[in-house]
Amino acid sequence: MSAVNINNKKQKKAAEILLFVPKKIALFFKKIFAWFNYNITAKMTFINAAVFAAFGVALILTISYLTEQSVLSPHKSDLMRFYISVANVLKTDFDKDQLDSKIIELETARIQAAVLDADDNILWSSFSDPKTIIDTQVLDAPLLRDQTIYFVGQFQSRNNQSYKIYLSRKIADDYKLLVKIKTAAYIIVPLSLILQLFIGVLSGGILLSPIRKITNLTRKITRENLSTTRLDERAASGELKELIQVLNAMLDNLQESFEAQERFVSDASHELKTPIAVLQGYSDILKRWGKQDPAVLEESVEAIYKETQHMKNLIEMLLFLARTNNKTLNLRIENFFLNDLLEEIIKDTQHTCGNRKLSTGKMMAFTVDADRELIKQLIRIIVDNAIKYTADDGEIKFSCYKEDDYAFIVVQDNGIGISKEDLSHVFERFYRADKARARSAGTGLGLSIAKKIADAHNAEILISSEPGQGTIVNLKMPLTADQIIN
Repeated sequence: MSAVNINNKKQKKAAEILLFVPKKIALFFKKIFAWFNYNITAKMTFINAAVFAAFGVALILTISYLTEQSVLSPHKSDLMRFYISVANVLKTDFDKDQLDSKIIELETARIQAAVLDADDNILWSSFSDPKTIIDTQVLDAPLLRDQTIYFVGQFQSRNNQSYKIYLSRKIADDYKLLVKIKTAAYIIVPLSLILQLFIGVLSGGILLSPIRKITNLTRKITRENLSTTRLDERAASGELKELIQVLNAMLDNLQESFEAQERFVSDASHELKTPIAVLQGYSDILKRWGKQDPAVLEESVEAIYKETQHMKNLIEMLLFLARTNNKTLNLRIENFFLNDLLEEIIKDTQHTCGNRKLSTGKMMAFTVDADRELIKQLIRIIVDNAIKYTADDGEIKFSCYKEDDYAFIVVQDNGIGISKEDLSHVFERFYRADKARARSAGTGLGLSIAKKIADAHNAEILISSEPGQGTIVNLKMPLTADQIIN
């Protein structure tokens, strides 16, 4: 193997090693970010830590400031007092004897002093060793350095002689106390922060454990066990109980939706199966004998036409319901006389109701704001049902009036009626009572569509019925303020 190939392999390996470390670091921080971003405990802990850290820093600064003030303030006050005392001696002129008389007082106060000229030459001193003077730079306030607090002030006498007055005091004991207090603050506060982080993680885990249980349980819920699985709210309280109740309500709604979907698919399949079978049967008849037998041809064409019309109506109704479910039903609101619309429907119905008698009750003239075509479709559905379930010699009565804040359209028949058990299901898609199935070839979608139209207009369809006693259907529509007055 050539030396060039060996060098290339070594360089490649070195590059892989160099890239390995940054990738691992990036992956580590990515995991940390993901954990923090999707973990409530992490967020709670971080927020608590940030708040406590800010509080800890403020506490340390406050303790340090107050400690320094309480420890150093008496010393600063003494230095300033003796500075004024020495300055008073130097007001007129430099008098060494008067300064010497201050030495005993200075020693009693454990303060050392010195007077220097403008060139920092010592003119007078109470120091046993003048070399212990720290600094001769003029200060605005006393300063602490190396367990010594000192002050240097500039003073000018009446004869314009400039002096520097230097004073210092060793505060070893107080300094040690100051250091201990600060050290305790620097240690205790960070340790408290670490302890708080640890407690935050534990408490967060304990507080959120019920939510984890809820998460684990809901993760196990499938379509197969949806009807039997619910969250137990007996041991919960407060917001957690409210959350469980909301989730259970959501599961109930999901179950109802699944059941309605299954029922819808089953009924739709059943409804489409019959016309398709009829079409197929007559198609076979046409294929075999229809061309030679005019009677068979006419019967087959008529049957195929009826079944295709039935399928067309069924599909149109399904599409209408799909549009309302997707909230794409566009209302074309207009102002019209509701009684005129009802009279128009009564007139049209006279040609399709057979021997049934149509009569009218209270008929008031007033206008409403609504989608005229949709309201017409709604009333037609109610009237069609009344015709289907009323005998040929039966009677259907219509009324139109307004009362309080509402308009009412009432369609009353003396037909077969509806049982209490069936009455609660009449607005469900494809639902029909057994008697209705025996008498009608309808789609079972009419009242579902009527309910959707009523809901879109904030109206109600009220049905009262007894088996064998007929049915009263009452359309209750809200009126505007102007329509109520007029």
